[in-house]
Amino acid sequence: MGGRGASFMLTILRPIERTNSVSGGLMILVRGDLPQRRRDDLEVDTSEVVSGQIEILSIKVILQGQKWILCSVYKQPKVKNVDFKAALETMCGRLTKDRANLLVAGDMNVNLKVETG
Repeated sequence: MGGRGASFMLTILRPIERTNSVSGGLMILVRGDLPQRRRDDLEVDTSEVVSGQIEILSIKVILQGQKWILCSVYKQPKVKNVDFKAALETMCGRLTKDRANLLVAGDMNVNLKVETG
């Protein structure tokens, strides 16, 4: 991958836009020549999380013949860790039949050394 003749044109998938803020949102950039599709079925609705907002943007991409699920995640610092864990568990529970590699990255604002609830 990435030889001199490789195309590096990127496709921008529709970002998740925050409705209660003038900044931010999530987006995943993928090379335009890679098969991809949005997996909004994995994007957990966290509108009922009282402690704050959790955003998850997910896509499926085929890379060197392997299926990958890429998830971009943002957790507001005020969101309780227990609520964040529940959202991730819900998302992962929906992946059980996919048989795909999983990559989760983002700004999770979690201190793994201290459990704050």
